[in-house]
Amino acid sequence: ETGYLVASAYLFGDMDSFARYTLELVLNYTAPYRTLLDDERISQALPWKTFYLLEERRTRMRAELAELLWTDTSCQCGWNKLLKERYDVLQGTYSPLKWLEVPISRILGKMKVAPEELERKRCSSGYYTFHEVPTVQDTFQGKLEAMKKKASICLDCVHDEEAKSCRFKHG
Repeated sequence: ETGYLVASAYLFGDMDSFARYTLELVLNYTAPYRTLLDDERISQALPWKTFYLLEERRTRMRAELAELLWTDTSCQCGWNKLLKERYDVLQGTYSPLKWLEVPISRILGKMKVAPEELERKRCSSGYYTFHEVPTVQDTFQGKLEAMKKKASICLDCVHDEEAKSCRFKHG
């Protein structure tokens, strides 16, 4: 169904809808995108480049999420111990090969279980140990929003061979 929405947005030249629906495919579609080509309406409406970009963006988002999940969150004082324990469970549940079978949205839902108060920058060492409040872009939600912007595909990405004249801000 989302494939039809992407095709419709493309045909109507609706930049925002196209970006929103391609992101939805990146987050929720687990099959190879070439399976969408089996549908005659979709394959006639969308250029092949769309499917390559979808696969590229999904792969990139998986890699960025994996890096976020496997980044060392420990600190000297143990503040992030609970966060690390939760991420350790996720690492055990979602091995790299398992990520290929599960929608990205499901993994994101599991990663969001960490309360925001656990998100802190590394503790500063010295005479006193303290945690700094992270900037918005350093929080999980901030990083996630940046990943989503990068993963979205706009009409300019599909039309422009080198994607140099993209009006959509991908981050």
